[in-house]
Formats: sequence, structure tokens, C-alpha cells
Amino acid sequence: MFSMRNIIGRHIQFARNSKNITQEDLAVKLQVLGFKHTRNTIAKIENGFRQITDIEIKAIADVLDVPIDWLFQEGHQVEDSKNILPQKGRGNLKAR
Repeated sequence: MFSMRNIIGRHIQFARNSKNITQEDLAVKLQVLGFKHTRNTIAKIENGFRQITDIEIKAIADVLDVPIDWLFQEGHQVEDSKNILPQKGRGNLKAR
């Protein structure tokens, strides 16, 4: 039986797709920061198959330019086309 190993993978995927960044591009940007992530690593995170550390969460939020707390928000569907992707430094962090 599959058990989710993270709760933010879907948000990472949504933010990445919203910014037209491929999994490979995200992996490369993280490699520049010193992480050994591959496209496969990003896919596992996004699909909930891989746990993610706090340091990785911060780096991914920085690369995708989203607030860390937005990655953890519940109560909305990330697939919803009305979902507004926040940028860091903006006052309203809620997706609409």
C-alpha cells in the first residue's frame, strides 16, 4: 500500500508548471545550489514518493519564488485553474 511521504509535492508541481519550469530545469537549479537532485528526484517529490527535508523545501521555494507556507496550505485543489500562485513578499498567501 502506498503511503505519501510528503504533503507539498503537488504544490511544487503546480508552482513549477505555472512558471513553465521543467523537472529537469528545477533539478539543475537545485544542483547549482549544491543539491544532487535529478529529474527523477523531482518527480518522486512531486508524486509524494520521496520525503523532503526542510533545507530542500527552502531551496525549492526560493527557486520557484513562492512562500514556504504556501507549499503547506490545505483546503484548495492545486489543479484548480483559479488557484493564484503567490510570490514571496506578497501580503496575501491564500490561493483563491
